[in-house]
Amino acid sequence: MLRFTDERTGKSQQVSAVNVQVALKSFHSPITAKGDLAWQGQKIDFDGKMSNLKTMLEEKPSRLAFAANNPNVTTNFDGTLLVKDGADIEGKLTAKSPSARGLARWFGTELPPVQGFGPMSLAGDIKTNGNVTTISNANFGLDGAAAAGNVTVKTGGVRPYVQSNLRLTELNLNKYMTGAAPIAASGA
Repeated sequence: MLRFTDERTGKSQQVSAVNVQVALKSFHSPITAKGDLAWQGQKIDFDGKMSNLKTMLEEKPSRLAFAANNPNVTTNFDGTLLVKDGADIEGKLTAKSPSARGLARWFGTELPPVQGFGPMSLAGDIKTNGNVTTISNANFGLDGAAAAGNVTVKTGGVRPYVQSNLRLTELNLNKYMTGAAPIAASGA
């Protein structure tokens, strides 16, 4: 079991049932990790490979390929990781979820009881730098609608700041309005 407490906010996160196999032949060879763990009551399977530990410890970009999945989301990342005054990534990201509502619930947020928030997807180039995350050349999908473009999210202030330039296939907000027909009793 691993537990992390953010001393600034007092919020804690806990990872349990950690089952991981790590392989490292030498300091200069690739490091691989494969296994599963439990977070927020759900098992997560993961598989990753990094170019080598020496490069990361020298605070240089290291090649990283990583995949994780559970019933709420399937993600893949292929790019670089730089650990220097935090951790920054740059590369290709894909993520798919059968239910945005289920994914939000897993992260601790209840979405309004409306028809929308079903299947969602994301594919694009991601780059993080401190408290700025940019997803460019992105394709987003939610409830059958699609969007393409760029999104930048800045955190660290009073509230997150989101800036985007997207082309939408449609904009039907009716399924997200609280006056629309309610979702099925299953809450999926």
